[in-house]
Amino acid sequence: MSIKSLKQMFMNHRDIREEMDILKIGYVFPLSLKNYELSRKTVVCFASLYCKICIDLLPGLSGFNQDFVLITDGSELDNEEIIKEFEFSFPVMSLNYDSFHDLVATTPSLILIDANGIIQKIKEIDEIGEVISFVEESR
Repeated sequence: MSIKSLKQMFMNHRDIREEMDILKIGYVFPLSLKNYELSRKTVVCFASLYCKICIDLLPGLSGFNQDFVLITDGSELDNEEIIKEFEFSFPVMSLNYDSFHDLVATTPSLILIDANGIIQKIKEIDEIGEVISFVEESR
C-alpha cells in the first residue's frame, strides 16, 4: 500500500460517533423503564464496568433509591453482584457493551428523564458530589 492510498484511507474514515444514536436533550429515552416503579422524574446513571471513575462511583450510589436507575455494560450476573455488594435499592439494568456505548459517548453520565420519557438534562460526571448535586437539582 502506498503512502497516498494510506492517507486516502484515513481521510475516508468517518468518526464512529457520526453513526451512533447518542442520547440528546428533547429526545425520547430509548429504553423502557416501565418495569420499574418510578414516579415523576427519573435520573439514569450510565456507568461502564470498564471505567475506573465509574467503578469508584458505585459505593457512593447506595444512598439513592426511588427514581434512580443504574445502567451498566456488565452482565446480569455482574449487576446482581453489584446490587448485593453495595445494597442498592434502585433498579440496575444491563446493556450489552455495543448497545451501551452506542447510547452514551462518555461514562459516567447522568440523564434526567421526565414523566413522559423525554430527556431533560445530560451531564458527564467525575465524582459522587456531582451525582448528588444533579439529583438534588432535578427534584
